Amino acid sequence: MATQSAVRTSFVANVAGAAHALSQGETEVDPRVAARAFARDFTRQYGERAPDWAESGWQDATAVAARQYKFLFVYLHAGDHEDTPRFCREALAAPEVRLRVLN
Repeated sequence: MATQSAVRTSFVANVAGAAHALSQGETEVDPRVAARAFARDFTRQYGERAPDWAESGWQDATAVAARQYKFLFVYLHAGDHEDTPRFCREALAAPEVRLRVLN
């Protein structure tokens, strides 16, 4: 069983970025570009205490986690949900969460 210090969390943030790009008429989306766009927009909207996003796609993130024998934490962002702003500001940015889960 992995200890807390052995747990490496990684955020895959390309779903929202890819959806936005596709809605703008793009047919192919580079997951790294989408992840960077999401991380930038998330920080702009919810503040500097945002998590350290892994700016990669699903395949790269799972490969890194498997290679390092660590857990992969995936966050699927629902920007239209009424509780999202509060969750992002209060839960994801909470010092306890960042210290115990996201490090």
